[in-house]
Amino acid sequence: MLRVGLTGSIGCGKSTVGQMFRQKGCYVIDADELARIVVEPRKPAWEQIQRVFGSAICREDGSIDREKLGDIIFRDAVRRDELNAIVHPAILQEEQDVLESIQKREENPIVFTDAALLIETGLHERFDALVVVVCSEEQQLERLRISGRFSLADIKRRVRSQMSSEEKGQFADYLIDNAGSIAQTKEQVEDIYQELVVRTGGPRRKKTS
Repeated sequence: MLRVGLTGSIGCGKSTVGQMFRQKGCYVIDADELARIVVEPRKPAWEQIQRVFGSAICREDGSIDREKLGDIIFRDAVRRDELNAIVHPAILQEEQDVLESIQKREENPIVFTDAALLIETGLHERFDALVVVVCSEEQQLERLRISGRFSLADIKRRVRSQMSSEEKGQFADYLIDNAGSIAQTKEQVEDIYQELVVRTGGPRRKKTS
């Protein structure tokens, strides 16, 4: 198994890149999806989050209001660290269960873990390779504005609360510049994919148009 970390700051398009790798036949574990699972009502992480942040961050059905919690942690680095200390161990266990399931199905797979905070938490060191997706801060702000999910003030706060693309890029084994067209991003994904295939010991596959 070749394990690859996939990361990038908010708005850089790492999820889009992850989907491209998935279409190439790679497995992609979405850490954000695992985070949703581990905070489901009555699970241990859910109980800890309620104790630390209070029941006010829950909806009427008991589920965590992720936007409300996000507003708290993006305003306060200490509170963000508190949340990470609760959620990350639970996510790692879920990830391990998925990896074991993949290993049983395929002899030598390429498995990505798509997560925003791999570098900040030091978890990037667990991987055989690290792919970092970058773009300019202006593009991050514009993409988030177009999404319509946040106010301009929230967008700026969320972008600037994270490590910059320039900083993250220094940790990359493979860097994807997602500032251009979809076709340009796909070409970079293809080149990296071919290198990863070689690293697994498998044959180099021909590029397709």
